[in-house]
Amino acid sequence: MWLLVAVFMSLAARSGVAAERVAPPPHQVKGSWDFASLPAEVRDRMHRTAGEVPAFPNEEPKLLDLKNWPKYRVFEGRKCQLEVHRADVLPRGRPPRPEYTTQIWASYECKPWLWRKAESLGPSYYWTSDGQLLERAYSRTGRRGTAVRIYQIDRAGRFVGYLDRIHGTEEYFDADGSLIAGEYGRVSLWMGERVSHVEYAARRRRLFRDVRWRY
Repeated sequence: MWLLVAVFMSLAARSGVAAERVAPPPHQVKGSWDFASLPAEVRDRMHRTAGEVPAFPNEEPKLLDLKNWPKYRVFEGRKCQLEVHRADVLPRGRPPRPEYTTQIWASYECKPWLWRKAESLGPSYYWTSDGQLLERAYSRTGRRGTAVRIYQIDRAGRFVGYLDRIHGTEEYFDADGSLIAGEYGRVSLWMGERVSHVEYAARRRRLFRDVRWRY
């Protein structure tokens, strides 16, 4: 699932009043976060716990099973057709996981308006070959392009990542829901410490390896 980050860096915005939020309990804050000292534009986009993240749009529990996906659906007045893809998973030195040999993803490809190109709208889900959900996204047409919300899940089924392509935001959470790290435009934060984008990317790679294989 984490390999899809490079392809799908994502998501839709959420208008917020983060500066007015009540601070989370101390046990939900890890690191040296000093929220009051952060720029307002960062606070307004930040989710201090996983519980603050917007719910998945248009939740449809039946879609957890690929067999329940209709062949055709209409999104934003456009007829869309189901597309299912499969790709082999390369170990790259990670611990063996026999049941995870293939990654499967489903999405809807929608017919274009006039001169515009076709695009994916609505839900996109990604599974292991044995049916475990890895990641899901939801796409809408936005004023600045396609707005996509991406929700990433670890092997234990816990929500760990939230990405917003339109606003250049991504966040990662620990198993207890506390914020680990986030990147908000050009501001990169890790456990409350401001770091360079290069350092942030290096720590994110290590986090991905840990989250993917420790459960």
